[in-house]
Amino acid sequence: MLTVFALTSCGGGGGAVAAAPTISTSTGGTITTSGAYRIHTFTSSGTFTASGAGTLEVLVIAGGGSGGNSNTTNANGGGGGGGVISTLTYSVASAGPISVTIGAGGAAIADVTCSAGNNGGDSTFGTLTALGGGGGGSTCGFAGKSGGSGGGGASAISMGVLSLAYSTGGAAAAGGSQGNAGGLGNYNWTGGGGGGASGPGQAGSPGSAPAGNGGSGSTSTISGATAYYAGGGGGAGNSSERAGDGYDGGGRGFGTTSQYSYNSFPVEVNATTHGSGTLNALTNTGGGGGGGTYWANNIGWATGSGAGGSGIVIARYIP
Repeated sequence: MLTVFALTSCGGGGGAVAAAPTISTSTGGTITTSGAYRIHTFTSSGTFTASGAGTLEVLVIAGGGSGGNSNTTNANGGGGGGGVISTLTYSVASAGPISVTIGAGGAAIADVTCSAGNNGGDSTFGTLTALGGGGGGSTCGFAGKSGGSGGGGASAISMGVLSLAYSTGGAAAAGGSQGNAGGLGNYNWTGGGGGGASGPGQAGSPGSAPAGNGGSGSTSTISGATAYYAGGGGGAGNSSERAGDGYDGGGRGFGTTSQYSYNSFPVEVNATTHGSGTLNALTNTGGGGGGGTYWANNIGWATGSGAGGSGIVIARYIP
């Protein structure tokens, strides 16, 4: 797995030449071990400094998009999960620095503000770039945005006129190699869920699950334990109408979901969906934020839409 250079003899003096340096004592990020692996985890931007040549396993997760919001209506879209790049064979040719960037989650849209969600920031490791997730759509005239995974669409009505353009979910950028599209918004009911790394966001509907759920994310054990990344945020309903759950780091949509009441916002990781108990996605997961609604301030959620989760980069190797 690693490039190791054997000792060689030098003509004339007959002394052995020291082995060329390998990657085994590289620095950067938070360093841990698991089994035979040495693991470098970056939750903020920095530098991986290779001590020599070798091959890495690398996971790059971009920031998730935030949910859409509105000031007069409900059914806004959830944010898309950040793009995911995973490789077992990242080659390091020689000693030296490798730049690492951690994408921020898309900023939440303020309460009683009509806007599509914000895209998450890109994350990078050397030549690898994972694309930030797309922001969720808004009922005031914005479709879900494209990104690593696309944001969910909003309600398809404005000024009493059906507009399918509003309901469109954002596309997965990079040819879909890093994520999936957002779900369609439903006329006057539930916003579409944001796309996730492993599945598209669910479309909104008048009533039952999986209306507006975020798309499923990616599972990885590169950190030494099972972890979940880049799930989509749930689309919003009204105060008690059907909304979507967030998956694999994603935030729930505002309203009643399969897991939560419309007026309960526990700060927790849901054991079933691996998503957030609030509209805000979980940090360092690249999850999309949940869609917001103008009802939020009336029943205890004054933040607006949900913010996307920040990204993460993990590299490991066997010394």
